[in-house]
Amino acid sequence: RNWVPKTSRVLAERYASYRNAIEEMLRQGDPVLEGVEVIHMCRWGHLVGTVRRALDEVQTPFVMLHQHDLVVNDNLTTGQLVGILHCLAKLHANYVLLNRDVNCAGRSTQYFQAAPHRPDLWRAFVRRHLLCLNDGLATPLLPFIGYSDQTHIARAAWIRERVLPMVAERKCCMEFVVHEAMVLNWLHNPNVWEKTYMLGGML
Repeated sequence: RNWVPKTSRVLAERYASYRNAIEEMLRQGDPVLEGVEVIHMCRWGHLVGTVRRALDEVQTPFVMLHQHDLVVNDNLTTGQLVGILHCLAKLHANYVLLNRDVNCAGRSTQYFQAAPHRPDLWRAFVRRHLLCLNDGLATPLLPFIGYSDQTHIARAAWIRERVLPMVAERKCCMEFVVHEAMVLNWLHNPNVWEKTYMLGGML
């Protein structure tokens, strides 16, 4: 089957080469793939399809969703990761984003500060819901309203029960649907905030 929705010989060949390279790395015992299980899709499903397929195999209560074209910053510490998992385990958070941009960059502020719409209301929202990790530095987790497909750590049950049903049968990046849905849900009823957080702060 083709892996590219609109058939492209060049893209299909490149993807086949990419898959073959991964398989060869596994055969050679490349340390980069130590402990990695590669799961192949039977048909094209866009980003959401790969997440659904992966979650069919996942047995852990937490997942880290990371796309191959993003890089995790070396500044991320083990203490921060453990602190994030504690917050998820205690149900203080459902999702923690590792932002690919500087938190206060223009793209971040436009996307993650869309609601509440007034600066004073946004600051009040942050003060009410702000969390700090038990990592020895009290690293903040900044609350925000919405969702991003960027690298994040989340409760697997929350992804299954809340995120994927919003996307339904669409073949798309999840954030195209879920971010707007979560913002609109919150605007209609602030009590339905999904406990979505970003590592670090904007204050």
